[in-house]
Amino acid sequence: ALYVVLLLSGINLVTADLGRHLVNGERFLQDWRVLETNTYSYTHPDFPAPNHHWLFGVLAYLTFLAAGFTGVHFAFIAVSVATFLIFFSIAQKKAGVLLTSVAALVLLPIIAERAEVRPEALSYFFAGVSFLLLRNYRAGTLTAGKLGLALGLIQIVWVNSHIYFFLGWVLVGVFLFESAVLNGLRAQRTKTLALCFILVFAVSLVNPFFLMGMFAPFTIFSDYGYRLVENQSVWLLHRVLNRPLLFYFELMFAMLAASFVYVFLRDRQSTQPAEVLLGAGCGAAATLALRNFTLFGLFALPLLAENAARLLPRA
Repeated sequence: ALYVVLLLSGINLVTADLGRHLVNGERFLQDWRVLETNTYSYTHPDFPAPNHHWLFGVLAYLTFLAAGFTGVHFAFIAVSVATFLIFFSIAQKKAGVLLTSVAALVLLPIIAERAEVRPEALSYFFAGVSFLLLRNYRAGTLTAGKLGLALGLIQIVWVNSHIYFFLGWVLVGVFLFESAVLNGLRAQRTKTLALCFILVFAVSLVNPFFLMGMFAPFTIFSDYGYRLVENQSVWLLHRVLNRPLLFYFELMFAMLAASFVYVFLRDRQSTQPAEVLLGAGCGAAATLALRNFTLFGLFALPLLAENAARLLPRA
């Protein structure tokens, strides 16, 4: 409920990207060729500008036609809350409701940092579903066939919705690395995850721009044009902004890192390499760019709660 309240801030159409996404969807439905044009430029209309989040624009525009700005906003809130509940449920299975609720409460200011209607909400949702599927496969409650089918379908939608689709590769990759280390390269689980990695990588080609779209995450900053606050590191923002949330993030990241160190020293066998890599990776990503705060907060929720459960004395 508190998360919903934090997401209910008004949409400032002067500064928000929502207007552009809505027009993207409208123009795509009129002529799909606008995907490749620099639609909003007067001086450089022929400059290559692949619209890597075109599908979000279509979904947002169709929602706008049905229910206006209010409907778009509530759809964004619904996706955000669903994502939060996925990560909450992951943590609750091992840490219980109380520890998970405490972890959620302390991480909520970071999770709610990105409260504007953006396509990245779909990335958080797909990342949460993929994380849940991979953990279920590791626990033996999901078959290899269902895992591959689900991850493949998610990736096809993801690559056309938001540029963070490469997180699908990362998530499968860290679980593949974990299996290779713990089970060996010839283990069936390792082979299955290797095939899943190849699958999510290959289906990323299912986008209007083919290789250009697939590798957009690695080329987008080559000619970005100007510096956005959301793309700046915590260290730089400390010098130009007075935001207590920056210090709070550093505290939460340090707490998460300390919990992993303590768990490793106390019970090395319970340390799971995939979770360690994800915690370190999301923390590093948030340190390098403000836009990754919510991603860190969501993954830190189950990781911090589960580490706390391991550290507390058992009844």
